[in-house]
Amino acid sequence: MDNNDNNSQLSFIEDKEIMVDSLMVAKIFRKRHDHVIRDIRNLDCSPNFALLNFGESDYMNNRRKVYKKYLLTKDGLMFLVIELHPNCWTRNTIQQLEVLFHD
Repeated sequence: MDNNDNNSQLSFIEDKEIMVDSLMVAKIFRKRHDHVIRDIRNLDCSPNFALLNFGESDYMNNRRKVYKKYLLTKDGLMFLVIELHPNCWTRNTIQQLEVLFHD
């Protein structure tokens, strides 16, 4: 379980793969975290793709309450953004995604 106060990095390595969490996705795209969680759960993808690219996890907020979050691979993040905004691919959107997974 992560403590939200200490989780300010854009991306991180888990099992040799660069990941981003749903909290950071919400922050970068200026969305409410509960809406990001809802959108991930409602994605139209295969169970196998979901298993490989969206891992459920927990975090503790500053009031010490535990909430759910998702860990996303680069493929998972791209799928989420394409599903939510298929006609909104701008240079700024692409730059935001690249910042999350910059080596």
